[in-house]
Amino acid sequence: MRSSTLLKEYTATVTSVLDCLDFLAHIGADNPLLSEVLERTDIFTSHEALLLDYEERLTRPTGSGGWFDGSAHYIWVGERTRELDGAHIEFIRGVENPIGIKLGPTLEGDELVKLLDIVNPNRELGKVTLICRYGHKNVPPPKNKQFVTADLSRVAQAH
Repeated sequence: MRSSTLLKEYTATVTSVLDCLDFLAHIGADNPLLSEVLERTDIFTSHEALLLDYEERLTRPTGSGGWFDGSAHYIWVGERTRELDGAHIEFIRGVENPIGIKLGPTLEGDELVKLLDIVNPNRELGKVTLICRYGHKNVPPPKNKQFVTADLSRVAQAH
């Protein structure tokens, strides 16, 4: 290779592929007896939809005319990514994946109502999960707790 930049990119790609192959060998995927078990095993992934360039490149059309984010089965937004008029909310609003919304100490009840209306306007059962992450010093006042328990018809689960 003539370009040191290309050589570095190539080396990084080869190293990544070899790491993946090592992982598959480590979990037994190269063993004919264990690979049969892996064929019957469902593995689900989840992460915050933080890097939109990454998410968009892995999003594919579904057979029903919608979109599915292939980067994970379940994606979520949190303190950094749940701006009502932000790009992250616009992105998760447009995919068919189940989604999560992290509820933290800065979230107000009316913001949650608006978020739910944006990301799940048809109140599709199983679409949204609320994830409470306040920390022991930041438990919300009763008004937020009342909202979450009063309108669970909008969400799949509240953790």
